[in-house]
Amino acid sequence: RRFRGAHYLKVRAYKHTKKRALTTQKYLRYLFDKKLHFTDLLMTTARDVIKFGTGVYILTYETIEKTRKVVVPKTDTKAVQDFTGQPLEEETQTFVVEEDTWYEERPKLEWVSLFDYYRAEDTNRFNTPTWEARRIYMSANDLSSRVRKEDYHENNTREILQQATEKASSEGNKKSLENLPEREIIQWWGWIRVDEDVLAAPERVVITYDKETGKFLKAMRFPYFFEESNFTVINFERRSNDWRGRGVCEKLEHLNDELDKLHNIMIDSAALVASKSFKKKRGADTDFLLEDFYPGVVWTVSRMDDVEVMELGETPVSVHREMQELERLGEKQTGIGSMQMGQESGEISQPTASGQLATLQEGNVLSDEIAKEFTEGSVNIARQTLSMIKQFRPEEEIMEVEDPDNVDSILTETVDIEELIENPELIIVDRSVLEEQEFKNR
Repeated sequence: RRFRGAHYLKVRAYKHTKKRALTTQKYLRYLFDKKLHFTDLLMTTARDVIKFGTGVYILTYETIEKTRKVVVPKTDTKAVQDFTGQPLEEETQTFVVEEDTWYEERPKLEWVSLFDYYRAEDTNRFNTPTWEARRIYMSANDLSSRVRKEDYHENNTREILQQATEKASSEGNKKSLENLPEREIIQWWGWIRVDEDVLAAPERVVITYDKETGKFLKAMRFPYFFEESNFTVINFERRSNDWRGRGVCEKLEHLNDELDKLHNIMIDSAALVASKSFKKKRGADTDFLLEDFYPGVVWTVSRMDDVEVMELGETPVSVHREMQELERLGEKQTGIGSMQMGQESGEISQPTASGQLATLQEGNVLSDEIAKEFTEGSVNIARQTLSMIKQFRPEEEIMEVEDPDNVDSILTETVDIEELIENPELIIVDRSVLEEQEFKNR
């Protein structure tokens, strides 16, 4: 809710740039809400931040080919004669369905899984990595089409698909592109020396290659004007010596080891209690114990006290209480408990209403810290997005804004790229959960 509508993004306005700042602010909010879908991607990235301590975005600029079916009138002319035999032209109109194709240019924001993101390990969160890479899975059809759409190397692409087809044929599978498995494609961003001159400055490049064969598919210079990386890393509990944050999984690692041991003790104890053991007198006739044992079985014994059940007690309660104490300790360390997730507490004694409120308020600290990390990351994304818009200048850019006179209606405005501020001073309007409630009450 705090990120919906991108109202936290505000451009600082000075006296001589007030109008341009307002236009830039409205356009940024429109891009984040309608084009980049930042709020939807935030939910996916937030899971990585909470679990692993790190979430990753990548911002690119793409040209999308769109098609649609349209009905077009078509006029046919044929030569006829009138009743006097004079030549005439007769027109007939029919309607045909044609395919309309157009191209849309826009910045594209994507979530990158931590399992598909790589970077130089000799960097921390204070300096820029020397290289970064991401893995994407691409179907054979998509790989083939990128030769035309994105100038992938034609010969290498043909060889990769040919090898994949031969491999599928040898395994007895169909050889069509639709049945081939997805390819692992690596996109590598890094600095290399393009010229042979040893004194030449290294340049930032983007190299795309197939992981299995190692054949390169595309190589180009970094296509954007800004200098920094187009990857945005969001951290929870930052570290000074590592680019990764510290997530809930790592914070609870030692507690989970202890819980596993206690849980195994409970299972072993319950197995001993549930599976009855017997004791018998020495020399007693116990051949009946070799018979099938099932509910309701009747055994014939010589003496009733020859065989007795060995009492082993019940499952100890202390182990269960110790597990509850460890769970409470984990909730304090992470700020995530059963009440924060809307679940009923499994504890025997329930806290008071004031105790529940205090627990919820402490849990909000986690939400506030993560929200602040995302708002800081959104500043970097907003600045890079404006730089891309200034660089590629999409034609006839239109944005939707709310009607100040009628909240329920939406107005459209044409965006003048020249009016946008190149490097605006962004202000993050952010309030914590408690401050938000006080603001509403006020």
